[in-house]
Amino acid sequence: MAIRKTLTEKVTYYNASDPEDFIEKEQRWDNTYVVVDSIEGSKFGMSMLVVAYRTETKEDVIFRKRFQFTPSVANGSENFLKQAYNHLKTLSEFAGGEDC
Repeated sequence: MAIRKTLTEKVTYYNASDPEDFIEKEQRWDNTYVVVDSIEGSKFGMSMLVVAYRTETKEDVIFRKRFQFTPSVANGSENFLKQAYNHLKTLSEFAGGEDC
């Protein structure tokens, strides 16, 4: 289970000798492979670690981020992992992502 999506992130590059000297730039990665690497919590709230890779080979990490959601525990609800992916696709960062 994963999401394929073109991602854009703001990246800040700092001058090592002068931390107040920096450049901000927007970086774009096409067809990234986004996975929920781990998930933990309870019916009151779940935390997931999301990792975005350049490709499905998982060799180059673009970022690791934490997200939270409140799962449904009603009868017939999908498992927490599926709910995590569904929640990610509601966020603007991952909206329009394709299941893969």
